[in-house]
Amino acid sequence: MIAWLKGKIITKKPNVLVLDVHDVGYRINISFKTFQMLKDEGETEEILIYTLHKEDLLELIGFKTKEEKELFKVLLSISGIGPKMALGILSKVDMKTFQKAVSSQDISLLTGVGGIGKKRAEKLLFELKEKFKKLYGIESVPFGTHFHKVQEEAVMALEGLGYSKTEAFQRIKSIAFDENISLEDLIKKALSGN
Repeated sequence: MIAWLKGKIITKKPNVLVLDVHDVGYRINISFKTFQMLKDEGETEEILIYTLHKEDLLELIGFKTKEEKELFKVLLSISGIGPKMALGILSKVDMKTFQKAVSSQDISLLTGVGGIGKKRAEKLLFELKEKFKKLYGIESVPFGTHFHKVQEEAVMALEGLGYSKTEAFQRIKSIAFDENISLEDLIKKALSGN
């Protein structure tokens, strides 16, 4: 599987990137948010890759940030959301806005994306909230924030100390959101139960 590609930008459009990597042109589907972060045509660019492989389909999906790729994978895991719709959602909102919409179940965020009506938006947001609970042990994840990165590292540290993944998530989720908390402080709070 391809983790990332680095090469010269041949074509750059709001939904497609063609990258020349050692004389091989890779066609990569992208979100509008990623498009906005790309360098100009002719320049060298590095992009994270998600390889979508189904029976008769092989597509590369590209992302400029790890957070966008992570959210794309979560969206794909929801029934009724395919790659095109997931990229449509990512094109419309930034990570913090999306996280807030899932927390507050704000359907207006999704109703503007092609093919999603009010009922479907409600169902998708409910499923996303449940998915966040299942994957992370918390109601929603503030993607792209310092706190999210520190949470991930703290869970791994607790696992290294012998806690199960579920127990580590439970301890971390019980700590109030603090954008400026250090990894050490988060681990100390998790261990003390405060």
